[in-house]
Amino acid sequence: MIRQNVAVCTKLGGRLGNQMFQYAAGLCLAVRLNAQLFLDVPPDRRGKTRNLLAESFRIPEPSLHTPETVWERIDKGLHNLTGRRYLSLRKAGWPVFRETGFTFDPAFDQIRDGCYLIGRWQSPRYFRDVEDRIRQVFRFRGELGVNAANTLQRLRDAGNPVAVHVRRGDYVQKRRTLKRHGICERAFYDAARNRLEAGAGEPFFYFVFSDDPAAARQELGHWSHVCFVAGNTKEEDLHLMSLCRHAIIANSSYSWWAAWLNANPAKQVFAPRQWFTPKVQARKDPKDLLPTEWQLV
Repeated sequence: MIRQNVAVCTKLGGRLGNQMFQYAAGLCLAVRLNAQLFLDVPPDRRGKTRNLLAESFRIPEPSLHTPETVWERIDKGLHNLTGRRYLSLRKAGWPVFRETGFTFDPAFDQIRDGCYLIGRWQSPRYFRDVEDRIRQVFRFRGELGVNAANTLQRLRDAGNPVAVHVRRGDYVQKRRTLKRHGICERAFYDAARNRLEAGAGEPFFYFVFSDDPAAARQELGHWSHVCFVAGNTKEEDLHLMSLCRHAIIANSSYSWWAAWLNANPAKQVFAPRQWFTPKVQARKDPKDLLPTEWQLV
């Protein structure tokens, strides 16, 4: 039973994969506290508010928007200068609980009352108590389009399909994003494929998904037994990737979720050891992001 006057609000930001992490952490905390979950959805640069989660998964939680306050801007400026937080903030009446780093924060498990969550929360440890529920929330809804349905049939006919994700888009279009993330290049994908095929007794067939299919074809056009997927919605691609037996993911929260949602108990997931550029990874250790059973390349 939902407790009266107790609520959790999680701030959404970034693209779909990022928002899925933010929602998952908020849902886990709300379930633990028997609290109502709210989603704070900031507007984009054009002033348009878009709840990507509601659009993709029809989630029922109510959304709101609370503008950034002067105190938040001051706190952000002090943090950028010193790396420390000085102010105890409240947002829409809730005390703010802010992510302190990229690794899992044990203080999250000690929250005992409603709060406003600010962070990326990119670790499955933040929602380990509600994994089954998260899988239900993030299941594909609706009907596949003709193109996606054809890809699904090819996937089933392949017998041993492997999802491969090549992330480009804003990773190369925006200098700041490229400086932060870098990109996974041909050497990574070739090494991951070689690791997967080493000692394997049956052939694999690779389905390559990308936000830039032309770039993906240029990167992996030398591969055999491969299908370059294009023309689907992001929800269809996420669903199709999750249905493959194995996965080779990019340094992307979107393909992270595709691999995590894969229900194959014998799946092999190959992820880049270098999730960020070296300078960024020196202060943002992805050890809590990548499940221990996934293989790092």
